[in-house]
Amino acid sequence: MQRIKSVLFILSFVLLAQKAHAQANYMGSFIVDPYYGAPNLDRLLWDTGSGATNVSGYASKSIGPFGIRGEYMLSDQFGLGFDLIYATLRTSYTEIDSVYNSSTDSFDAVKTDVETKNRRLRMQLRFNYHFAVSNPNLDAYMGVGAGSNTRFRSRLENGVEVEDTDNLELAVIPVSFRICAGMRYYFSPFVGINAELGLGGPLISAGLSFRL
Repeated sequence: MQRIKSVLFILSFVLLAQKAHAQANYMGSFIVDPYYGAPNLDRLLWDTGSGATNVSGYASKSIGPFGIRGEYMLSDQFGLGFDLIYATLRTSYTEIDSVYNSSTDSFDAVKTDVETKNRRLRMQLRFNYHFAVSNPNLDAYMGVGAGSNTRFRSRLENGVEVEDTDNLELAVIPVSFRICAGMRYYFSPFVGINAELGLGGPLISAGLSFRL
């Protein structure tokens, strides 16, 4: 619910800004936006290994989501482009299991050093609608996107890669969708900054904008 409220807030902002005539981008412009976003949803949803009773020394590290967007202005208001979104999550810990030893008629503690790597890549086609605003350096837009959703998962036990059977719930549908609203502000004819709120990718992201 909080994410939906955030998106609605920025949508309201850009809608209120329509009274203008100036245009930051125009037909034939091509814009490239490298960006970094938050939060890393895989870490929020699946980083729960530290609570397991048979786990010690748990540590995790995530990167992203980060990516790059590109957009070609088909007209002063409409743009077509792409969005590449990438994120990673790595964990390391020691699993401690009890194994029955028939020679001693007792249970021995067996330790296994585990490392997991989870990488997620989304490639989406984007369609944006740009609002007219009073400041010629400001670009406000809302957009929708759809594309692929690919996850690469690996698990190493004592340095040897094995089949990952502990996280089958990480399987995802192979398609992704995004709805978003954002803005760019240009400090020069070619360079600016960008910020975006959305669902189906980073909740919030920011970076640089290069207008070609």
